[in-house]
Amino acid sequence: MSAVRGATSFEDLRTINGVLHPDYKNACVALGLLDSDEEWDQCLQEAATWQSGHQLRNLFVLLLLSCHPADPFALWNKHVKHLSDDYKQQLQNKYGIENPTPDQVISLALCRLRDILRASNSILEAHHLPLPQHEFEPVMDGENRLIQDERNYDVNVLREVVDRDVRRLLGEQRHVYDTLCNAVENGQGGIFFLDGFGGTGKTFVINLILAKLRSERKIAIAVASSGIAATVREYDLRRVI
Repeated sequence: MSAVRGATSFEDLRTINGVLHPDYKNACVALGLLDSDEEWDQCLQEAATWQSGHQLRNLFVLLLLSCHPADPFALWNKHVKHLSDDYKQQLQNKYGIENPTPDQVISLALCRLRDILRASNSILEAHHLPLPQHEFEPVMDGENRLIQDERNYDVNVLREVVDRDVRRLLGEQRHVYDTLCNAVENGQGGIFFLDGFGGTGKTFVINLILAKLRSERKIAIAVASSGIAATVREYDLRRVI
């Protein structure tokens, strides 16, 4: 069992190897008495490759409320870019701010994060998260949330992803990618079934197709039915408009 020997104050109890930690929870992590946030960090990294900003913020709140990360502030700082990357465009389009500053973008993300937490009877301060420097009231225009999310992607970032990852496609992966993209481009639509063993790159291909379509400002919503999505993935390209 780990202990801090010779402690004469509460600060001594929070000082591990010469580092004064902000609270006892972080001190316990440093002592190895609690698990680190590596698992939640990896979860957010993976989710950021395919989830919208709105979905990612809801996932972040779920981690805060259900998984109790040791250092929520560090998680926020590490993933703030993805947690707020859809808000620069929203500040321009919906709030009329021509050149939003990074502080404004982050503040809008914190405002919306605060709204989600309030719906679960929690607050930013309870998770040691910063308060927004600028206040933004929600803009309600009656548009479906899914459609809003699809229109808030940073197309420049998505184009970089497509340019980078298309070159990584293998033979059959490239065939699937070209087939689905051509079906959308030519207005053919249709239902396509993608199957393969674990590790063959199904998720990679689907995420790349979604990035390709969204980079062209198309709306592409991936859907699946309940638990069967774990073994069968069916995507209706008629949903791409």
